[in-house]
Amino acid sequence: MKRRATLWSAAIFACVLGLLLAAHSADPWQYHHDDNGAWFSAVARAHLMRGPAATRGQDFRVARADNELKPYLHHPPFIGLYLAAVFAAAGSSAPLCARLAVAALHVASFLVFVPLARRVLGRAGRALQWAMLAFACAPMSAFYGKMPDHEVPGLLFLQMGMYASLRATDGPALDRRWLAAAAFAWLLVCSASWHAALCALAFVLFMPAPAAAPVTRKRMLLLVSCLALLGGVLLVVPQLLWAGHWKLQGSQGASLSYYLAAPPGTGRLPFYARCVAKTLWHGQVCYATVPWLLSGAWLGWIGIKVIRRRPVSDRETLILCLGLGTFLYCLWLARASAMHDYQLFYLLPFVAVSSALAASAACGRLARRRPAAAALLAAALVVLTAASSLYTLRGIYATRLPFTLETVRDIEETFY
Repeated sequence: MKRRATLWSAAIFACVLGLLLAAHSADPWQYHHDDNGAWFSAVARAHLMRGPAATRGQDFRVARADNELKPYLHHPPFIGLYLAAVFAAAGSSAPLCARLAVAALHVASFLVFVPLARRVLGRAGRALQWAMLAFACAPMSAFYGKMPDHEVPGLLFLQMGMYASLRATDGPALDRRWLAAAAFAWLLVCSASWHAALCALAFVLFMPAPAAAPVTRKRMLLLVSCLALLGGVLLVVPQLLWAGHWKLQGSQGASLSYYLAAPPGTGRLPFYARCVAKTLWHGQVCYATVPWLLSGAWLGWIGIKVIRRRPVSDRETLILCLGLGTFLYCLWLARASAMHDYQLFYLLPFVAVSSALAASAACGRLARRRPAAAALLAAALVVLTAASSLYTLRGIYATRLPFTLETVRDIEETFY
């Protein structure tokens, strides 16, 4: 696909994504998982009210009852600090301000995805257009792309690191500028999301090097990337402990053990199977059905190749690496993934690219025999994807969830 056509397509789909993200942005916190928005808005207000010297840059909220800081020291601090900066600049902490601030990061994430997908897909122009459509229109992107939480900045920095890593190993010698950019992106990943850090580690460990590249180049990239990720973790974990005055918060270990355990009286294996099934259902809904099914078909094809002991190409391995970290996360913390469908957010690049290859292969094979039928199939896939996405988004915005309303009311009554 020519560069100018790619730019025009990217601009159009970026506008589509922006419009989808802008929808209902001024509404109160009332939709699915909107309590996250109220939660991190309270964290940002704590930074502004008490200052970084008191919060030590971490997630606290100011209690209305006694004006004391209440900690939630589980995650990297980026999203709370980012929202605090935006609120200070805008002079408002309204839901509109919070949502648009996060949506801006997600549009930037889409603009990083385009060259990343172009590098993975090569010259498959129609496949790239499908990938952009799937990324921009899926409810996972169009709804959760404006939710204040760790996922949006985590995915942005993760894709930056992926793209920089590919560029670093692209030439005849290791490009030190792109290598430095990748290391910086991995540091940012650790400042934003533990889940994204796992995705980054999986990517750098299993990313195939170009066939003509010397082994030392891949080893140097792996060494620098792992050191950057380790350095990021070693910066954030002590900062969490320092913010808590070197005392472990009781809920830190309890939260992880809760997600790893089955409810009392429930068999571990049946409960685990139900969680995995629920996560797969979440994916089907949040990824507009068609891209999710096409991505599953592509994965099935890779599985058949492995079973038949046929070689998996470097491009196919690279695409698998785009989603490997989330696959591992969802298998490890199946209960968390079943409860929080936005844990699948980091699959956006993988689903978009793999579904694009599946759609391109199906239409290309049909076009050799029946070009008109292939064009009709391509149009049907696009229409069904758009219709499924709009149907899901309409259902989300038509529902004011009692649990969300109650949780948001409790947050706003308890904290500033």
